[in-house]
Amino acid sequence: MLGQPNTTGIKILFDSGSTQSHVRKESVKKLRLCKDVSTTWTTAAGPISTSEKCKVLFSLPEFFPSKTIEWEMHVGTLENVHYDMIIGNDLLESLKIDIKYSTSTIEWDGAEIPMKSRDATIEDSYYINDTPSLVEAAERIKQILDAKYEPANLEEITANCTHLTEEQREDLLFLLKNMNLYSMEPLEFGKEKTMI
Repeated sequence: MLGQPNTTGIKILFDSGSTQSHVRKESVKKLRLCKDVSTTWTTAAGPISTSEKCKVLFSLPEFFPSKTIEWEMHVGTLENVHYDMIIGNDLLESLKIDIKYSTSTIEWDGAEIPMKSRDATIEDSYYINDTPSLVEAAERIKQILDAKYEPANLEEITANCTHLTEEQREDLLFLLKNMNLYSMEPLEFGKEKTMI
């Protein structure tokens, strides 16, 4: 909210049935309020009476943690309403927020979060969208954990090395079977000791 930064979480309703956006007076009591025409609004959350406006600066961290929004909102007590802010069509259209009932998600500027019940709390329903690099890393880890590891069939591997002569394939097979990657001891290879 404009004024001193306040990191307190508030509960917000995205209301496509409301033409205007509203904020609970308690949430903006320290900000400069401007007198406005007394109006009663009908919203999905219930009727709202307002007589003031306020310029509000806030963020929607479930979409973008650092992106801020500044908007003039109607201020009311929002009694009988279970939300601290109602984002109406004025702001929904300006931000191009897409409420998708077909997937029960809300999309804004490429970020998508699931819809929540009105009883949802920050503690049990806060959604954090993983970055593409984190999703990619998690998928790599999953593939590694799901992989089936078996000892290599060294005879088959060396037999498929058709670019080598038969003697070279036999030497390679001997080397692969007797090689110890963790030893500094020379390997006896034919008549000679060879460091690998």
